[in-house]
Amino acid sequence: MTNTDPRSHVGAPHPASVATERILLVDDEEVLRRLARSVLTRQGYEVVDASDPAAAVAIAEAQPESFDLILADVMMPGMRGYEMVRQIRPHQCRAKVLYMS
Repeated sequence: MTNTDPRSHVGAPHPASVATERILLVDDEEVLRRLARSVLTRQGYEVVDASDPAAAVAIAEAQPESFDLILADVMMPGMRGYEMVRQIRPHQCRAKVLYMS
C-alpha cells in the first residue's frame, strides 16, 4: 500500500550541502559578530572574525589569498568598512566583499 498523503513529505530533511568557503567577518559589535559567526559556522563556513578593522587588516596580511568573502560592517570606530577593504584588497584580491549595517 502506497502512502499518498502529501503531508508525509512536509518537513523531510534535505541533505545539506557542505560549504568550503572561508569568511573574514569584521564587526565591532560583539553580539552581532557572535551571532553571524554562529549562523555561518552552522552552515559549514570557516569563519575568522575580527573585532576591529586594524585586526582584520593584520589577519588578511598574515593569511594572503585565503578568504573567499569579507563580511564587513560599514561603520566601525577608527575606520569605515570600505576603507578597511581598500587596505585588505592587495592581500585578498580574489575575495568578494559584502557590507552589512
